[in-house]
Amino acid sequence: LGNGPGDPIVCKKTVDNIKEVLKSSQLKPIFGICLGHQLLATAIGCKTFKMKYGNRGHNLPCIHNGTKRCFMTSQNHGYCVNTETLNS
Repeated sequence: LGNGPGDPIVCKKTVDNIKEVLKSSQLKPIFGICLGHQLLATAIGCKTFKMKYGNRGHNLPCIHNGTKRCFMTSQNHGYCVNTETLNS
């Protein structure tokens, strides 16, 4: 699921569609980037919140565990998933 911008809570139709996909008996892995990650979290019942200060424009290295190859990631988000709303 792709990037934003936006507040995941206002994307109700998208969240409803994700819920339907998650119910499928032929479920495949789903990868969410930024807003996509927040939409996935919202679809499983998590809450999101607007950060006091967004994380804007940071480029950070990320090492792939399988290949040890380093990729540069661009950090740019204003919302977070409240980890206290995760189900175990």
